[in-house]
Amino acid sequence: MGKLKKTVVWVIAAALLGGLVYGVTWAGDAPVSAEISTEAKGRFVGLTDGNKQIKVSYDGTEKTYPLTADVWVYRNLQKAAITDLKPGDSLEIILNSKNQAAYIKAAAPEQAAAPQSPAPPATAPNAAAAQGSGASPGPATPTPSGSTPAAPPAGPAHTPSASSDRQATAEPAKPAANGSWPWERLSLELKSRELALKVKQEQTDKGDEADVYIQTKDRAVVHLKGAQAEQLLLLLMQGLPSEKDAWEKALKQRLAAQFKLKDDSPDWKIDVKWKDDAQVVRTPPVQPGKPEPNGHGADKEHGKGKNKEKEKEKAKNRDKHDDENDD
Repeated sequence: MGKLKKTVVWVIAAALLGGLVYGVTWAGDAPVSAEISTEAKGRFVGLTDGNKQIKVSYDGTEKTYPLTADVWVYRNLQKAAITDLKPGDSLEIILNSKNQAAYIKAAAPEQAAAPQSPAPPATAPNAAAAQGSGASPGPATPTPSGSTPAAPPAGPAHTPSASSDRQATAEPAKPAANGSWPWERLSLELKSRELALKVKQEQTDKGDEADVYIQTKDRAVVHLKGAQAEQLLLLLMQGLPSEKDAWEKALKQRLAAQFKLKDDSPDWKIDVKWKDDAQVVRTPPVQPGKPEPNGHGADKEHGKGKNKEKEKEKAKNRDKHDDENDD
């Protein structure tokens, strides 16, 4: 009887321990937040606190957001540094789960007045800089003035490094003529000590669907779906080589450089179901976003708060009306 009791106790203890280990493992792999990231729009006012915060005007007021250490900035559809932003630039800001500005898409006033296609990306070798060096330029040379290309800026933007395996003969892919992706489905996962990245893009009966999930080492999350995810993918992939094998290699190198990965051997999983007629990689052209009018920016997070208050007020009125009917 005593042996049986001990056996039962050990079985229960083993089950509890196994469940605890499984739970810890699952929690470590599970997304911190599945919520879609908040977007804020407005006009650029300036940087504060030693370029650690960005001040934006909307609805005649100003609001300040903290910046992530490696904030992504695209100005006039070109990779740029946070210091390249100019007062009056129209901004689309994606906030991470810690309410920090993680991704900024900016357009100069003159760009907004006369939208145009992005300037041709820099040479293909820029896109294929060595991953081992941990440095590579963005999708194209930044244009701080909004018109003519300039030297790579200081700060988050990266400069090319020497590499013996640069693809000097590879040419950047031209935009797809029909404006569609060259694949039926793209699935990409990157896992390292510093980053977890999941990308899905596919064509469905309802049209193109995209999902981008980014979790950094500080557990901050950026989660984009739909048009926002598509726009980020387009910016990341512009200027990559058109040959499929070279495209995949250059994409890995670019992402490693964009996220400043120090891990020399991140875990990559890329699955692409190419269209039957996709002989080369041609992505859709990047379209400039519609800017916000001066003094009339929109903060969707702010808007959400207003909507919640309105819903609460409506609920109170409904309850009051129901009570009166009961009387």
